[in-house]
Amino acid sequence: MKHLAYVSFEKSMKDYTILAPDMLPRHFLLISRILSNFGYHIELLKASGDRVRDLGLKYVHNDTC
Repeated sequence: MKHLAYVSFEKSMKDYTILAPDMLPRHFLLISRILSNFGYHIELLKASGDRVRDLGLKYVHNDTC
């Protein structure tokens, strides 16, 4: 079985953009604003509709939902 490598987030990476799903709009908006106050760049991915739901159902295990 192949394991995925985990990369630690370091101070030198603060210029990177963090992509976050917008699963809970109010919560993620709050989190993104807090992270922005600490100098992080975060972008909430706004995706919705039938296609997104269908892809989620296809690739995510039912227990995850």
